[in-house]
Amino acid sequence: MKYLPHMRGITKSADLAFLPLTPEMRILWTEFTRQTGYGPAREADYIEKFYEWYNKIEDKRKTFVDSIHSGKDVYRDEGLHPRLRRKIESIEDGRFIIEFGCGTGETVLPYLKPNQWYIGIDTSRFSLEYASQTYGIPIAADTEQEEIPKKYLQFGALPDAIPLPLVKWFDEAVASMVLHHVADCNASIRSMMRLLLPGANYFIATFNSDARPEIDELFGVVKQRDETKTVGDFNLPQGKLPDETIYFHDNQALHNELQKHSDFVHAEECMGILQIFEGIKRNNARK
Repeated sequence: MKYLPHMRGITKSADLAFLPLTPEMRILWTEFTRQTGYGPAREADYIEKFYEWYNKIEDKRKTFVDSIHSGKDVYRDEGLHPRLRRKIESIEDGRFIIEFGCGTGETVLPYLKPNQWYIGIDTSRFSLEYASQTYGIPIAADTEQEEIPKKYLQFGALPDAIPLPLVKWFDEAVASMVLHHVADCNASIRSMMRLLLPGANYFIATFNSDARPEIDELFGVVKQRDETKTVGDFNLPQGKLPDETIYFHDNQALHNELQKHSDFVHAEECMGILQIFEGIKRNNARK
């Protein structure tokens, strides 16, 4: 098996001639222009704005990582993480697992079995390096390799910056607390499903759209609020994340999109403000 360089198939090189052509810059530029609208045709100071935006993202990641084991976040430590741990421990050895938004790795990596295959994808170089150093799992190189390690990490982002060939490789998918970071939830679901084998299992956790009033109360300062998102200073129990954007994807709409791709979908609340979806990708051979 081969894996592809990060940079392949992500965005046009012509759009990035003014930036270092690193894998991260290609993916992050796509996210930057999507979120802010800045670009060469619109702003003369786009490079400065880009790096301001990027540095804020990594500063937030560092703040979150520094306090991640504080034990103050009951939603994570007493609700979601035990639930996700049971899920990971139930997966049979030898399965191929992909995790979207793996972050620092603590929700999945400690519970993997020796002969399971795993790819963890995230947009933060800081988080990937933390996970790599903590769990001894390499970060993918930027050149093609004839052989891939059984477990590795890779830079990428939903919905359309997943640097993997569109081959149905995976038996299991995990996307825990990542969909609220993306505006186009349906496109993200489709990208995930394209990488899953028929009959594959998935576990998705996100904010519960029915609990938006309670979640909005966690913002100390709200800078923007509309039907789809809230932007502001998000006060987690373990610290403040400034200028955080949370997209609220309607529970029923998300359930309906998953049903298009699935033989089975189960939805349940977790700790009031979280929503979990578990399902089985449609097995076309049975249809």
